[in-house]
Amino acid sequence: MVRQAIHDGPSLENWRIVCESLDEISTPEKLEEMVSFADKYVCRWPSTLRVAPIEWWLRAVEGEVDPRYGLVRALVLAKHVVPAGLDIATVLADSAATRQLLHLSLSGMELGDAAIERLLGSSRIAQLISLDLSTNRLGARAFRAIAGSEHLAKLERLDLSDNELEPAELQILLASRRLPKMSALALRHNRLGETAAQVFAESPGTLRLASLDLSNNGLDDRSAGMFAASPYTARLYRLDLRANPIGDLGRRAIAASERLAQISELLV
Repeated sequence: MVRQAIHDGPSLENWRIVCESLDEISTPEKLEEMVSFADKYVCRWPSTLRVAPIEWWLRAVEGEVDPRYGLVRALVLAKHVVPAGLDIATVLADSAATRQLLHLSLSGMELGDAAIERLLGSSRIAQLISLDLSTNRLGARAFRAIAGSEHLAKLERLDLSDNELEPAELQILLASRRLPKMSALALRHNRLGETAAQVFAESPGTLRLASLDLSNNGLDDRSAGMFAASPYTARLYRLDLRANPIGDLGRRAIAASERLAQISELLV
């Protein structure tokens, strides 16, 4: 099954088949052989597909040597799959198993500020290129930790949706020099309002962004006009403004804006 799934090419379903097939191998020698075979091919698969089965990750953080875990490049944790009482932030911060992760999703874990500070203070996250912290009850301390972390220099995509982010915290994030590669920012459902639109429109930090999701944030026609007139939105190729009370006036301002002419995916 491993060989057939690899032959069929990269997909989440084929990755699942590879993982389940490796789990069925009972002898260490055969397992080493098949992991080595799989690694020659899945190393060319998109790293986002190579999500750790939760059992593999739990064994890895407990210090168990498992050749299968070496294939992993992404981890998606959710409340219903994590053992009760496990201190997720501390485990991730302290475990060598975190070092190989390129993608980490902690959406809905409701970790809070102290846990995020602990996680982002660890050098073990230095390889991350995407981080999903949506729905985690984050406050000012967590946003300052993100903006000030010495270990997110490779981060390209950041999701902070549904965290009741304040415009002042957004300013700190955009002004950070610790996030030089961040080009995609998702801030869905943060109720940011017109003040946040002004922050983006007036911040040179917006220039680093190629993709910006501000859906469901209470942005209005005036907010749309700020984006349309800003000198700092010129590098956006994707802008999501859905579920905002933007009317015809705002839509026309965006459509007529020369500064937004490069956008290939505009959702209003």
